[in-house]
Amino acid sequence: MKSRIRLTRQDALKFLENGVAKWPSKTLIYLDPPYYIKGRELYYDFYQHEDHKKVAAFVTQRIKRQSWIVSYDNVRAIRGLYDTSRYVTYDIGYSARSSRRGSEIMFFSDALVVPPLVGPITAVSKLRTPKADLHGA
Repeated sequence: MKSRIRLTRQDALKFLENGVAKWPSKTLIYLDPPYYIKGRELYYDFYQHEDHKKVAAFVTQRIKRQSWIVSYDNVRAIRGLYDTSRYVTYDIGYSARSSRRGSEIMFFSDALVVPPLVGPITAVSKLRTPKADLHGA
């Protein structure tokens, strides 16, 4: 499958704007934007809120033919940007500066068939629709 996978280091919006119209419908787009809360501390090119908002709008409103997954740190501002998308939350261990546990969230396009989750992800949540518990956390 190696020949069918492409990794880029492009900005998410440029990547999407340049490709989404020409990619086949079987394309799976995975985006891992800079963290919302700690982005300024971790990345040279971190995003402001408006940058995260633009990516979310593009993904949720303009990607219709392909499937997509977006992963983020699990914070209210990000959940609000993807409030119509299915998602799963999970804990993850970080070790870049010091060892600690964090909560992350992964959003899925409606057309994507998400298999049953296994491993450590199931310990935190199952696939959820957003209306059930988005506004309380």
